[in-house]
Amino acid sequence: MLERKLASCQRVSARIETALAGSLIVPAEEDVLDCLVINLSATGAGIVCAEPPPRHTYVVLRLDGLGDIEGVSAWFSEGQLGIEFLAPLEGSAEILNRLSRWIYADTPSTQDGSLMDAGVFKDCNGQVHPCAIASYSCRQVQMRTSARPAVGTIVRFGKATGHVLSHEADGILVQHLATTNAGGF
Repeated sequence: MLERKLASCQRVSARIETALAGSLIVPAEEDVLDCLVINLSATGAGIVCAEPPPRHTYVVLRLDGLGDIEGVSAWFSEGQLGIEFLAPLEGSAEILNRLSRWIYADTPSTQDGSLMDAGVFKDCNGQVHPCAIASYSCRQVQMRTSARPAVGTIVRFGKATGHVLSHEADGILVQHLATTNAGGF
């Protein structure tokens, strides 16, 4: 029955790329694995962990700010484990909003807390530069900005830290180094 349910599922909700540290609990093995959630939707998640459980294993994905989410390991490919949630996440639009507020904690937000187009990033000298986030993934963020820190410069935006990978026509491309508060600046 469970196998039939997993085989018949098709993606029905938008998926967002993330880089969130979490824990994957495997109750049958009494195991808790550190993991990185690389994408998230209302119905599932893609994660990377050292020792993924076999397909069709009951798991609990634990994420700060979102709590425990019950699911089943659905697939494993190229180092990524797919988790299908047992029930769709309630308020998936709000989840994206909450993730944005966490990632961009130091950027301005609207009165309801949603992320504004305009934000800031800070370079390793402590200088603050205005920017707008053009795109964000688990590996990189593209920022629209007139600032051009040297390639390799460490920058911080919200709770994320990265280094300038390249200069683009309308800004910079930054590769993530960490997604949590990093000291130093």
